[in-house]
Amino acid sequence: MLAKMTFDEKASLLGGVGYAKSPYVGATAGVARLGVPPLQLNDAGQGFRTDGQNESLPGSSTAFPCALAVAATFDEALAASTASAMAREFVRKGANGLLAPAVNVLRVPQNGRSFEYLSGEDPILGARLVEATVLAIQEEGIIATPKHFIDNSQEEQRQGVNEVVDGRTQRELYMRPFAAAARAGAAATMCSYNRINGPWACESEATLTGLLRKEAGFVGFVMSDWGGTHSTAAAIKAGMDQEMGEVDFFAPARLKAAIAAGAMSEADVDTAAVRVLTSMYAIGLMDAPPRPPGSVHANVTTPEHAELARNVSAASLVLLTNERKALPLRAAQRVAVIGDAAHNAPIVVGGGSGRVQPPYVATHLQGIRAAAIAGGVSYTPSGDRDAAALVAAAADVAVVVVGVNSSEGSDRDSLSLAAEDDALVEAVIAAQPDTVVVVCAPGPVLMPWTQSAGAVVLQIYGGQEAGNAVADVLYNRYSPTGRLPFTIPRVENERKFTEEQYPGVGGVVHYTEKLAIGYRWYDRTSVATGEGRSAGEDGEAAPTSSPQPAFYFGHGLTYTEFSYSDVSTHVPPREYAALVTASLVNVGSESGCELAQLYVSWPKGGLGADEPPAQLRGFERICLKAGQDAVINFEITLEALQLYDEDKGEWTVPSGEYEAFVAPCAGCLGAAAPVTFSIGTRASVVTRAEGAEASGGAPCRAGAVAAAQNAAAVAVM
Repeated sequence: MLAKMTFDEKASLLGGVGYAKSPYVGATAGVARLGVPPLQLNDAGQGFRTDGQNESLPGSSTAFPCALAVAATFDEALAASTASAMAREFVRKGANGLLAPAVNVLRVPQNGRSFEYLSGEDPILGARLVEATVLAIQEEGIIATPKHFIDNSQEEQRQGVNEVVDGRTQRELYMRPFAAAARAGAAATMCSYNRINGPWACESEATLTGLLRKEAGFVGFVMSDWGGTHSTAAAIKAGMDQEMGEVDFFAPARLKAAIAAGAMSEADVDTAAVRVLTSMYAIGLMDAPPRPPGSVHANVTTPEHAELARNVSAASLVLLTNERKALPLRAAQRVAVIGDAAHNAPIVVGGGSGRVQPPYVATHLQGIRAAAIAGGVSYTPSGDRDAAALVAAAADVAVVVVGVNSSEGSDRDSLSLAAEDDALVEAVIAAQPDTVVVVCAPGPVLMPWTQSAGAVVLQIYGGQEAGNAVADVLYNRYSPTGRLPFTIPRVENERKFTEEQYPGVGGVVHYTEKLAIGYRWYDRTSVATGEGRSAGEDGEAAPTSSPQPAFYFGHGLTYTEFSYSDVSTHVPPREYAALVTASLVNVGSESGCELAQLYVSWPKGGLGADEPPAQLRGFERICLKAGQDAVINFEITLEALQLYDEDKGEWTVPSGEYEAFVAPCAGCLGAAAPVTFSIGTRASVVTRAEGAEASGGAPCRAGAVAAAQNAAAVAVM
C-alpha cells in the first residue's frame, strides 16, 4: 500500500484535518483512491463525547461511570463489558478510534482529571484493568488509544511543566499500565503535553522509542495530544507518528522542508505512515467490504447499555463507614433526602474532553423514591440548613448527597468539599444520628465528619444511572463491592509535597518522593517511625503519631463480615515464584463479596531497601453466602517481583526472603500475619539488552473479552 502512495498521501496519514472539516474530535483525510478510510477519532472518558465538538448532539450516547469509578470495581470483566459497550456506540456513531483509556497513575490527589484515569494510585490495578479494556475496545474494531504518555500527573501548568523522574520510578510506577496496554496490542498511544526530563513528551526519544517501543514492545502508532506537537524532525525522529488535532508541523510542506534541510529523511515519513497503516489493517479498518458506515448524528443509547451503566456504577460504590448500621435501608423507613446534588444539581460526569452529556440523569432522589415502596420520601435542597435538620429529625433516616465538580484544564484548589456542604452534613447529623452521607467525587476528598455519620458512601462520578445505582446499594438490591482505588487523607497535603514536588518551581516538578505515593508513603512512614501498620481489618486508620490516612487504598465495607485464616505458601507451579493461599469465610449473616488483596514486601537489602514496605501484587473477588467459605489462590510470577536496577539498566529479581500479606486493604496489613518465601540467586530474570526490541503484542481485536475475563487464580504480570 505504501508504495502506491504519493508523498502527500503518506503525509495525510500523519496529521489531522481540524475541527472545521470533521464532526469528530480528530480525523485524518484518508486516501480515497486507494481505499484508505479516514481515521475518525472521538473522546471518550465516559462514552462518546457529544458536547463540545458535537454541541448539536447532546444526549445521544450513554454516559457511563467514569474510568476511576471502573477502577473502584477492581473487576476486569466489568471493565471489559463497559469498554465493549462504549466501543459499540462509537461504531454506530461512525468513529473508528476511541481516545481512551487514560491510564496515568494518580500521583497528585487533587489532579483535576483524576476521574478519567483507570489506574487509581496503583500500577498493578491499572495494568490489569487497562489490558482488559484495550482488548475489549479493539475486539469491536475500534482503535484504543491509551493516554497520556507519560508523567501527565497534573493539570496545573500541563502545557509546559517539566516532570523530572528517575528511571526506576518511571518504570516501576508510571510505565506499568502503558506496558500492559502494549501487551494487549493497543493500536495507538497518545503522548502528553508536558516535558519529561527536559524534552517535550511528544519528542522524547527516551520515552517514545526507548521506553514505549523497545522496552514495552509497543508496535502501534503514537499520536500527539491536541496541540502537543512542537517540532517536525525532532518529533518524528523521536518516535511520534501523527499530529493531532489540525496538522501544522507534520504538514506536507514542513515535512518536505525538513527533508530538504537534512534534518530527517523520507524514510522517517515512511516509518510513521507504515505504523498508522499497520494499525488500521490490524484493527480491520482496511477490510473489504468495509463495515456499514455509522453516523455521528445517530442516537446510540440502548436500554441494555443503561442497565450496564447502572450495574457498573453500583459495583463501584464504596461503603466507607457504617458505624450505626444505618445501612442497608428498609423499604418501610421514612427517608429525608437532602442536598442539591441529590436532585437539583446532580454531579455525575467530569468536565473537559472526557465529558459526556447524558441523555437523562436518574437522580438520587428518583432512585430512592423508586426503591422506598412503602416508606415516605421527602426532599430538601441545600439552601436552608435549619429546615434540612428539622426534616431529618422527623424522618427515620436521612440521606444527604454532596459532591465536588472537577474538570480537565485545572487541578482542584483543595480536597475539601464546599464549606456549605460540610456545614449541611454536620447539621443534619446533629439532628438525625442515622444519617447516610453520599459523596459524589472525582477522587480523594476530605470528610471531617465521617466518625459521626451513620454511614458514608463514596460515589466516583457515576454517570446517567448514578441515583438508581446508589438506591440499589442503599436498599441492598446490589451488595456493596466497590473498593478505594486511591488513599483518602485526613488533611490537605498530608503527604507533605514540597512546592518543588507539586505544582513545581520555575516550571519544573521533581519526583523526589520516588515510589512513595499514596498508600506506599503512609506505610513507609509508619514502618520508619517504628510504629508499624496501625490500621485494623476495617481499613480505617487508628490514631498514631505518624501520619495516617482517613481510609486506605483498597478499603470498602460490605453488609456482612469476612474472616481470613490459614495463609500459607506452597511450592510454586510452573514458572511462578510462589503460590500463596488463604482461607476466607463469610462469618456474617448476609451474602456478600470480598476483595482479597495480596501485598508483597521485598528483601531488606540491596534494591529491596528502597522499596515501600509492601505493594499490591494481586487481587481476587470472592462472593460467598453467609457461613460459606473458599480458598483463595495467588500465583506470584517472577516478573511481579522484578525491580529496576538503574545503575545496570536492567530488571532483576532480588534474592532473599519475601513477605506476603493477604488482606482486605493496604492499611489492614497490621492485622494480617505475613507468610514468607525465598528467591535464590539463580532465579530467572527478565532483562532486555540496550537497544534490543521487545516482543510486544501486535494491535489486535481477536479473543478480547475471553482474555479480559479470564481468572480464578491470580497471576500478576
